[in-house]
Amino acid sequence: MGDTSFSRRPAGPLRGVHWDGIYTAQQIGSYKPGDRNYLFVVDRLGKDFGTAQDETLMVAQSLDIDHVSAKRLGFRPAAWIARYAGEAAMGGDREELERKGLIELGAVYGSLGGMAHAVEEAFSNETENA
Repeated sequence: MGDTSFSRRPAGPLRGVHWDGIYTAQQIGSYKPGDRNYLFVVDRLGKDFGTAQDETLMVAQSLDIDHVSAKRLGFRPAAWIARYAGEAAMGGDREELERKGLIELGAVYGSLGGMAHAVEEAFSNETENA
């Protein structure tokens, strides 16, 4: 995604959302699935927020582009946003990719909203048990 494309997004459903960091392919100078994209983000997260790669969670829909890259580059097990139900999804067949050891999913959600709900619930339970 380029800077211009992203600048239009906040006018839609993301209006009013605060972004701590925005890193576009245009800024990086390459596109996924190039390693440079993921490594650039890890570097910037470290510099901007003091976050290490092993503290970074890949959240994405595309199995063959994002999740294969995350596994290859040593990220922790990723969160798959499986927007369209079924094992065959954007970018390949989940079971086949897992069987070949090309992806490692730590969690699966039907939507970003579903993931947000799960995160809120987890933090709520953590606070109640503290």
